Amino acid sequence: MSLININKDIKNKINSKGGLWDIVFLGSPKEKKDLFLRLKSLKKKKIIKNPKAFLNYRLLGYTHNALIAWRMERIDSAFIKDKLSEIKNVTHCVIRKPQRDFNFNLFTMVHAKNKNELINTITMLKNIFRADDYLVMETQEELIKRPFYG
Repeated sequence: MSLININKDIKNKINSKGGLWDIVFLGSPKEKKDLFLRLKSLKKKKIIKNPKAFLNYRLLGYTHNALIAWRMERIDSAFIKDKLSEIKNVTHCVIRKPQRDFNFNLFTMVHAKNKNELINTITMLKNIFRADDYLVMETQEELIKRPFYG
């Protein structure tokens, strides 16, 4: 079963529409029905919350990625969730216990199409967090990326 086959046509369609909602299921009607019945069953059993697709963001043109570690004195989780929900190229935001030699406690993952977009997103986050103490760690090479199924 082929759920999504990212090819040049789909990539162009995604880029021209400005969102990911135009990706279509590529498979037979029976495969589609089977998939959605299975997802519905897993959702009903509370095994999954909301089914999502994992995309190869590099094929979509997102070639500049960075993990940013922020040193925050006070973290307002509700405020951060609300603000970051509006920024589509931030895919992860987690709070962690600071370590003695690495005293950062908030981490964000940013995906951008170019260096300028990456810098602009980091600047936007800096303004939202009102933070001056942060460390940008740009991705050099992605060694493994896979969904977690338990």
